Parts: sequence; C-alpha cells; structure tokens
Amino acid sequence: MTVVETVKRMLFGTQEKRTITKNTIWLSIAELITRLSKFALIVYATRILGPTGFGQFSFALSFVMIFTVFADLGLSQITSREISQNKKGENEFESVLWLKFALSFVVLTAVFIISKLTITDTLVERSILILSVFMITNSISDFFFAFFQAKQKMNYESLAKVIQAFLVVSLGFFLLSQFKSSTSLSISYALSGSAAAIYITILYILKRNKKNKAKISIDIWQKYILMSWPLILTSIFSMIYNDMDSVMMGYYGQITQVGWYNAAYRVIGVALLPAFLINRSFAPEINATYSKSMKRFKNIGKSYLKISFILALATLTIGILCASQIIHLIFGPDYLQSVLPFQILMIMAFLTILIYPLSQTLIAAHLQKNIFKATLWGAAVNLILNFLLIPKYSLNGAAISTLIAVGLVFIIQYYFYLKIQEN
Repeated sequence: MTVVETVKRMLFGTQEKRTITKNTIWLSIAELITRLSKFALIVYATRILGPTGFGQFSFALSFVMIFTVFADLGLSQITSREISQNKKGENEFESVLWLKFALSFVVLTAVFIISKLTITDTLVERSILILSVFMITNSISDFFFAFFQAKQKMNYESLAKVIQAFLVVSLGFFLLSQFKSSTSLSISYALSGSAAAIYITILYILKRNKKNKAKISIDIWQKYILMSWPLILTSIFSMIYNDMDSVMMGYYGQITQVGWYNAAYRVIGVALLPAFLINRSFAPEINATYSKSMKRFKNIGKSYLKISFILALATLTIGILCASQIIHLIFGPDYLQSVLPFQILMIMAFLTILIYPLSQTLIAAHLQKNIFKATLWGAAVNLILNFLLIPKYSLNGAAISTLIAVGLVFIIQYYFYLKIQEN
C-alpha cells in the first residue's frame, strides 16, 4: 500500500479513522507551533545570555526534569488506557489525581532539599526552584491531557500547548530583554506552565462526569502503581538519555560546555520534528492493521521504514556538511564549540529517525517489552560512558556517549523488528 493510499484511508475511512486523523492534525499543529516558537526563544536566549548563562539555565532545567519521572510514575499513560478500555477507569480518575498531587508535593520537597544540599551557585539554585514549578505544572497538565486523550478530545490538549507556547515566548522575550539572566527565562517557563495547567484543569472541571467522586483510595493507588511500574523504569532510562549528560557536566563544573552542548541539542530537536509528525500519521494505521491483516501490517511497516531512511539520510547529510554554518547562523560565533558535538549528534538523530518506525511496529505488535529491554541496555551504556568520557572530553564525550547508546538501542530494536517481518 502506498503512502497516498494510506492517507486516503485515514481521511475518508470510518468515523473512527476520521477521528484519529482529526486528533493527529490537532496535535501535529500544536507540536509544530510549540516546538518552533520555543526554539525561536531559545535562539534569542543563547545570544542574550551567552554560553555560560544559557548553560546555567540548561543545567537547571535538566536537573529538575530528572524528577519528572517521580512526579508521574507512568500514571498518565496507564490512566489514559484504563479510561479508554474500561468504564471503571473514569470513576477512578480523580482518586489517581489525588495520588498525582501527593507525588507532586513530595517531588517539590525533594527538589528543594537536594538543590540546597548540592548546588553552590546561587543563580542556578534560584533557577532550579523556579523551574521546579514549571516541571510540576507541566506534569499535572500531562495527567489531564491523558483524560482528554482517552476521550478522543485532543483539541483541548492542543489549545493548552499553544497557549503555553505563546506565553513562554512572549514572557521570555520580554523578561530577557529587561533582565538578562537565566532567572528571567526560568520565570517565563514557570508562568506559562502554570497558566496552561490552570486552563486544562478548569476545562476538566467543566467537562468531567459530575457523578464521579474525588475520593482517596489507597487500593486504587496501589492498583495503578502496580500497572505502571514498567513505564516508570522506561521513563527513568529515557531520563538518563535526555538529561543526565547535562547534569553531569554541570556537576563537573562545565557550565559553559553545558550551554554549547544544549545549543547543539536544540537544533537536533527541530531536525527530528518531521520524523515526529510522520510518526503521528503512521501510528493509527499501523495499530489498526495489526489485528486485521498481518501482510498489510508488515507492508506498512516497511514503507514507514523506507520513508524514515530517506528522511534520516537527508537530515544527516545536511547536518554534517552544513554544521558550522548552521551553528554560526543560529547561535553566533560564541557557539562554534558546538559544531563537533552537533555533527556527532546528527548521526544520533539519523538513528533516532530510524528507531521511530521500529518502536511503533513493536508497540503495535504488543512487544513493548522489547523496547524496554533496548532502552535498559542503552541507558546503562550511556550512564557508564558519561562517567568515563565527560570528565576528559566534556561535551564531545557526552555526544559520543549518547551516539553509542542510541546505536545500541537501534540494533536491539531492529533485531526484534526483523523477527516480526520474518514470521
């Protein structure tokens, strides 16, 4: 089946497929607006703050984002699934919401205590405390998003994300122009996250089933935690990929290097956006065809992988050949130290784009445990290599560690993908 035929089936098929398509479009538009607008803010911030100031902000953000795992514990994904598949799930939502609030309080307390005990830079510590508000409000928003995702009302989530993006960019540009410090950027994140959380909370109150009682049930809490533990571990491993390298460089006193490294990483995030949007388009059809036609399921998986390879190769070629020009144009001459790690991370992006179809195929085939295995090995290798390479090679060592870890994840997932295609 060609890509055009796949898109036609999604657009003009059943009501269910039209709903999936509508939700995909809503979320894709929101993701596009959010990522590009925040990237514009980050570019402005890198020039205003310089590598050291931006490094302080990046270290503080990575520090607090480590705690996001413990503020959610996989509850958002499990709750969305339970509401979608079980009427009882909606009745249990508000009980789990109380668990979410309890976890948020514990995590905020932990961030406060740990930052006080470990952070010596007053400006970084202040940014951490402010960004912890962003982290918690973002986590609470994600939990309410899970409710609306289960109800197939992604337009509410999309609007909340657009509101947040508009506020963070508006406040960020204004505050940075007035007060040139990482604190200004941190405040814009915290205020925009809070506004989005308030909006989606009010929306939930207006749309929820009034018959549901907001009771606290330890039995329900225990039930959901037992269901979510594999996701907790997977999230921890993902956190090691995304944030641990910046945190480790910060603790080694390499704050300026954190700024250079995160500047490169932000461009990688934009480079991965087309692959993310393509994944949103293919995911519903891959999931739908698995139980109906194995032959079609395999063909769609192959088509998705071919398209991803072409996109990945184009992204890699442009990134490698034009690395110096890209970094200089976007961030200026102060960030030319980002060029080599950017080129290394572009190879990582090449592999990441190929991992999207592999992961989606495994999830559709109910083999997500194999993704867990791959992520576990990748995270372990990444952590070990960070300890070995960052002290000596700084941001280049961090980039190499990430590349090798992602390469291992790709190899493991590709092995399981081939087993599906061969059966």
